[in-house]
Amino acid sequence: MERKNYLPVLTALEQFVSYAMKFRLNRETPSGETRVHQISGIRLVYLGGESCRQTFSEGEDLGSKRICDVPELLVTLFYDRSFVERGRKKCKKVSRSVATNSVNLSTPQGLIRELKKMLPSLVNGLFDEFYASKLEDSKDAEEVKSEVIALEDDSFSLDCIGKAPQSFSKKVQTLTQELYQIPYVSETSFTLGTQRKFWIVVDDRGQRIIDKRDICILTSAISLINRKKVPIDFSDTLMTKTFEEMEQKLPEIREEIQRFLFSKERKQLESGIYPLIFAPSAVGTLFHEALAGHMLSGRYIAEGISTVFKSKIGKQIATDGFMEALKGLEIWDCPRDEEMLASYRYDMEGSSSQDVLLIDRGKVLAYLHNKNSAARLGLPNNGHSLAGRFIDMVRLNNGDIPNAYCPEPRVSNLKVVGHDTVSLDEIKQTCFEQFGYYFWVESKSGAVLVDSGTFELQIESLVKVYPDGSKEYFHGGKFSANLTDFLDAIGVVSDYYGRCQGFCGAESGWVPTEESAPAMAIYGVNWIPDDLPEPDILVNLKRDKHPSEEQVEQGFEY
Repeated sequence: MERKNYLPVLTALEQFVSYAMKFRLNRETPSGETRVHQISGIRLVYLGGESCRQTFSEGEDLGSKRICDVPELLVTLFYDRSFVERGRKKCKKVSRSVATNSVNLSTPQGLIRELKKMLPSLVNGLFDEFYASKLEDSKDAEEVKSEVIALEDDSFSLDCIGKAPQSFSKKVQTLTQELYQIPYVSETSFTLGTQRKFWIVVDDRGQRIIDKRDICILTSAISLINRKKVPIDFSDTLMTKTFEEMEQKLPEIREEIQRFLFSKERKQLESGIYPLIFAPSAVGTLFHEALAGHMLSGRYIAEGISTVFKSKIGKQIATDGFMEALKGLEIWDCPRDEEMLASYRYDMEGSSSQDVLLIDRGKVLAYLHNKNSAARLGLPNNGHSLAGRFIDMVRLNNGDIPNAYCPEPRVSNLKVVGHDTVSLDEIKQTCFEQFGYYFWVESKSGAVLVDSGTFELQIESLVKVYPDGSKEYFHGGKFSANLTDFLDAIGVVSDYYGRCQGFCGAESGWVPTEESAPAMAIYGVNWIPDDLPEPDILVNLKRDKHPSEEQVEQGFEY
């Protein structure tokens, strides 16, 4: 297999680190004295990526293309000065991070040229911040000491990403044609490909690491028009570590599309409280968004943004009648589980990742940390500093300026493990006996207000299931409640597990995640329906559909 060597990039980064540590800047101090200024430390994080995509639309293969991301570079400078005040030794610290992106960063020569051009301004800005800051501001630059990891040169050669196997690509192409043959389907498009993000971390201590994440992605988009001439769109993304795993999940994709086709005449379910069974995808989304992904972020806790679990390490937070469901659960984040989608060995500060038991049967044991949050809270770092980007443009005074986003504690592979579980069939039977039905809830998206703990679980469609197996489909909406109400609404945890993949968004960009969780019975959270779409009289059924003359066997009901 073809390989790509990033050793020249590493060498250029190391050369610049050596240059920067020797760089001296003459400038005035606040007292007006001209002095030589020199940094105390530096860390460089190089972020690159590439993707290979093949698009299929309405049974046609539209070809493939390979795309290389524009490299991004995050430069963090450090300075500290020790002094004695009233007989006590003190240390004032400051750090400054600046990000840049340019095609020039793709070559070693361009990389060094860009960095040397930036350095005087960066150093000057670092000392501006030092002289303007107070001693108590040093907490923002604190970092725990970590092991120096220096990988061998051959670690910086990576296999190139490849296309999907032709046999699987043909199956996806056939699926788009099969869907387009349905009379009320107006458009169908699938994109199949691989995506890689890799990062190289170098610092003045001799740190030199590289890590990567490779993901196979299948995105689907279907548009149909129901009998009311209302356009209804379906979109979904499936992510796996390998195409073999994705091909095994093809029946699940078909099943999800079939549910969508069945629900084309959806009704609106009025607001209220209903008997629910959250599928593993909904449970994973709930615990990711409302708990582990943000509420247990060491950065959010250190900065006072998240307060629900502040100062709770080692404490039992689940009591009778309050978050009681946590008594029967373990909540893990496992970046070292290489069978899961979002695994990594080293984070974007160069720290070794660690599997972390966050909550054990109601007792808070850990937060997700980077070097700064661990230092501020006086806790061990566990290597969860990640980002999906380092730079973005922000609007200021009618102009766009670049803004740097540093890696921060992020969730990767979330595992919710249940104890004292019951079978899913038993839960369903209990719902039938008590209510005569239940709602099966799938979800892959949600949002949380970290400061208050209010959480919304977004639902595209609800499925009402009756004892005879018949189903009724309803238009989407959301379940809304604060975190404690959601947890208190958990009645029973099943022994039926599933896994769900997606992307998690935050200030530092989008990162891939995976959740492994059991289905759970829920009762007590409020359903808020979305408005039904208004009929659009300008939309007509497509009359110029010309599917391929070679018709494929139809496997969908409609």
